[in-house]
Amino acid sequence: MVSKSLERDRASERYVEAVSRFLWPWRESWLLALVGLVAVLDYASTYAVLELSGNEYVYEGGPLASWALQMGGFTGLFLVDMAAASRTAAWHLLTKVINPQSV
Repeated sequence: MVSKSLERDRASERYVEAVSRFLWPWRESWLLALVGLVAVLDYASTYAVLELSGNEYVYEGGPLASWALQMGGFTGLFLVDMAAASRTAAWHLLTKVINPQSV
C-alpha cells in the first residue's frame, strides 16, 4: 500500500516540479522572504484596521485569526502568524533535506 503511494508520488514529482517552477520561477529563498513579508503585512494591516480604526463593528473574518484574537489578543495573532510562516519555512527546508537534487 505504501509502496504504491510512493510510486505515484515519484511518478508525479516531475510534473509538480514543473508547475511549481512555472508558478515561481525565481530563487526559492525569495519565496521564503515573501512569505515572511506577507505574514508581517497581514499582522500589521489587521492591527491597523481592528485597533487603530476605532470602529467597533469591524471584526476578523478568518476563523484561525479570529480564534487567535479571542484567545490571546494581538499577541496571540502574532504567534499564529509566526507559526504559519515558520511552518512554511520548515516544510521548505524539510523538502530540501528529503529531496536534495531539486536544489
